[in-house]
Amino acid sequence: MTTHDARGSGEPLAGARGYDALEGDFRAHHQTNPARRRDPYEYYRLVYRYGYDLGTDPRYRSADWPNVEQDARPRWEERNPGTWEQFKETIRYAWDTARSRVAGPPGTRHSAVDEA
Repeated sequence: MTTHDARGSGEPLAGARGYDALEGDFRAHHQTNPARRRDPYEYYRLVYRYGYDLGTDPRYRSADWPNVEQDARPRWEERNPGTWEQFKETIRYAWDTARSRVAGPPGTRHSAVDEA
């Protein structure tokens, strides 16, 4: 699998320190699912990162998952065709974790998920 950030720039995504603070949680979550454990956490890191970036984006922090998924899925599939169903639970977990634990002031942009 090759995953790319949703912006398509190939640059590191914003908010690395915030992500790093949650990475232990993401690693633990990875270990809770036998299907994910077949592959190392590193295989899923960009999947968790995509969800994290959605969760720290002010547009999605207070949105419900169906609305987030409606925007996030086509961008994910553009870079990772045919893999949304495989990774959506992990993306949703990271989105939910980030939005609930990395709340910044309203209007603060933590991510550039949509720029491309």
